[in-house]
Amino acid sequence: MDLPSLDQHPFVSGGLILMVAGWGLYYLRRLHGTCLDFIERHFILRVEILDDDEAYDWMQVWLAKKLHRTLAVSVVTRRSPAADADDEDLPADRRVSRPAIYFVPAVGTHFFWYQKSFVILHRVREENGAGGALLGGGAASSLRKESMTLRIFGRSQDLARRLLEECRDRALPDDGRLEIRIPCHHAWQVGPRIRPRPLGSVILAGDQAQELLADMRAFLASKAWYQRIGVPYRRGYLLYGPPGNGKTSVIKALVGELGMSIYLLVLSDPEMNDRRLNDLLSHVPDHNLILLEDIDCAFVRRTGANGKLGGLTFSGLLNAIDGVASPEARLLVMTTNHLERLDPALIRPGRADVKLAFGNATADQARRLFERFFPEDAALAESFAAQIEDERYSMATLQDYLMLHRHDPAAAVRRADEIGALQTNTREPPVVPGRDKALSCRPTRR
Repeated sequence: MDLPSLDQHPFVSGGLILMVAGWGLYYLRRLHGTCLDFIERHFILRVEILDDDEAYDWMQVWLAKKLHRTLAVSVVTRRSPAADADDEDLPADRRVSRPAIYFVPAVGTHFFWYQKSFVILHRVREENGAGGALLGGGAASSLRKESMTLRIFGRSQDLARRLLEECRDRALPDDGRLEIRIPCHHAWQVGPRIRPRPLGSVILAGDQAQELLADMRAFLASKAWYQRIGVPYRRGYLLYGPPGNGKTSVIKALVGELGMSIYLLVLSDPEMNDRRLNDLLSHVPDHNLILLEDIDCAFVRRTGANGKLGGLTFSGLLNAIDGVASPEARLLVMTTNHLERLDPALIRPGRADVKLAFGNATADQARRLFERFFPEDAALAESFAAQIEDERYSMATLQDYLMLHRHDPAAAVRRADEIGALQTNTREPPVVPGRDKALSCRPTRR
């Protein structure tokens, strides 16, 4: 009986055919991938946008209109540009802002045309379970990372630049509003965009507002001087006093005068910790203002969603403000209603170089406020001011009272004894701006 040779055996010959076919498909696939990679590398512009860059927010707002017909969407909310919810001088019923709702393309691949060029958008979302340690959460916490990748058929970067500039202009129109940035994980996102206040509209004792502005301008113009003498290029401010006396208002006015943005840090956030604070501060661009409101509330017992206390430490805060790795070329402003609660280490020179008291209204402030409300009836201002006891009412109380009588200045003078019913802040020891020379605002010395 003759046995078939191996090359004639059906199993062997079939296996050889499958092996050759498999290798052939493998090389064809590699060739296909290599061809695609060659085409993408030399004929397609690839632009990656990460969610820790503000361009990601611009892109979402722009895409909400560009791809408004897509059926796979994610919901993004943004506060109205006219939001005045943070304005302490407005009555409570006017501090309401409703967020705008945008439908942006969901995770996945999308296609559109831009200036006659075909664009492929690929949006990716990843969940990193290790994010809890970074953000101060527990083991169940996760850090979500997103990115968008644009593939534009063409070799020029000019088209991509025009697209991003269009996104920026739609999300952040050049309308003269102030931008308030708020933390989002380890990055900053655009919060409310508000109208800047004229500096003259903030009625402070004496020339406090002008002194602050002069000091800030002197600092911003002195980078070379700081570098020449070897002093860290930092400037810190502490604004303190009872609530409702213009601390927030003057900050917004100063930022408007200097053309800056406000980077708002809430240290009492349960998710804030030392590492996150340093990450956020390191991402603040030069010549902007970092605002730490109500600094005395930073270390109250802060419980997060996971039931654990927040991870920010006092030493971590001090190192973030003026440690080895702390950023420079920015203005740092701290506010507090309770100066006595602050540790001396936090407000020593080098961390709080300028300390400025914001006391309750003086008769002179009351007169100037009346004149601003009723410029055509300024003759009544002295009569109004004569009825205002120094350091009794906050400026917010006086402003609310004058707004009630904004159509009848004579009634505002005649019924001034009713102001006490509007006083909302608790009575505290008066803060006199000139009480301590060490706590007065003075121009930077050179």
